[in-house]
Amino acid sequence: MEHGGGSERLLKAHPVANPNPGDFEPDGTWYSMVAVRGKLYAVEPNHGELDVISPDGMIRRVADISATQGHFVPTAITYHGNFYVGNLHTFSIQEGSSKILKVTPSGQVETVVTGLTTVLGVAFDARVTCISWRMPREIHFRLRSQERSCA
Repeated sequence: MEHGGGSERLLKAHPVANPNPGDFEPDGTWYSMVAVRGKLYAVEPNHGELDVISPDGMIRRVADISATQGHFVPTAITYHGNFYVGNLHTFSIQEGSSKILKVTPSGQVETVVTGLTTVLGVAFDARVTCISWRMPREIHFRLRSQERSCA
């Protein structure tokens, strides 16, 4: 689905699969974004989605993360061949309840790291080490195709 005219029109016209009724903002609020090949890719934590915004203002949903993760609350995104999305999770915060997902450009979602808490940022360094900023400290780990937890 593609729409011009802003996020409000897209989000209201095409709701995600699992919005949280007690914490739902119909017009949405993009929280974190990354520029890739001249477009912006933004996560919307309240709805649980990843959207792409082109320079001409067209908006398209890349992935409805809520369809597979429920009320996931994505708060951080980076790009390294695929998108990597970290989450805050719901309140009250529970230790180890957050994770990092790999989202392909075609919208396929896969969990790559679990056992995190309140992910506020995700980045890669030159050695392809994923760095996750969280409260109260940052952690470093390497992503491998078989890795499913944070060491």
